Amino acid sequence: MIGDVNAPQGQTRARTHHSPQLEATGPPASTTQIYTAPSVLTSKDYQGWTLGMHVPALSHAELELLSDTQPGRALVHHQYMLELPAGYFKHPDTADASQAVTDVTKATSKIKGFVYLLADIIGPATLLQDNPGELHVPIRSGNAPRTKHPYTICNHLNAVFAHLQTLADIGISKQAHLTHLAALHTAWQNTHRANIKHQVQLAVTRQTIN
Repeated sequence: MIGDVNAPQGQTRARTHHSPQLEATGPPASTTQIYTAPSVLTSKDYQGWTLGMHVPALSHAELELLSDTQPGRALVHHQYMLELPAGYFKHPDTADASQAVTDVTKATSKIKGFVYLLADIIGPATLLQDNPGELHVPIRSGNAPRTKHPYTICNHLNAVFAHLQTLADIGISKQAHLTHLAALHTAWQNTHRANIKHQVQLAVTRQTIN
């Protein structure tokens, strides 16, 4: 469970899961990019941004004019990392909500009209030993008593960044995106090579034993 003790069931929560590891197929595709937008935006432009890569990080693309799904998908597209303070994560075993966590966004979901951002917990390291699972954090708060609570993505970003208006204000830009992709490429190469070397060593060891 994420959020305060009285947070509604099905709102912000942690879910323990055992997902199979996805096989790496290669470095990030070069087609992943930030789409540019016209200098003057219309409601049709906003409605046309159906994918995370479509949402531009321009000074005139205002977050307040985006649907709940659009900023969520943009954060997922950029694999945005969130450092959430105490209160967002409640340990599934101890119900302790005092632990701040670092997460990387991975998907969005919509439940009963509310959009949630799904994120994997990647820190602190001591918490990962407990396999806490993933966070489901609502993008915005609702007006009903069961959905009006402070633990949302928008509230967190507004608390961290002053004068938040666009994706650029939270550090998303074309250059930052390209830097991120380059780092992922390097990490993938290093991990892939290390894995191959490990598999070769295991094969040699088996042959020696046989």
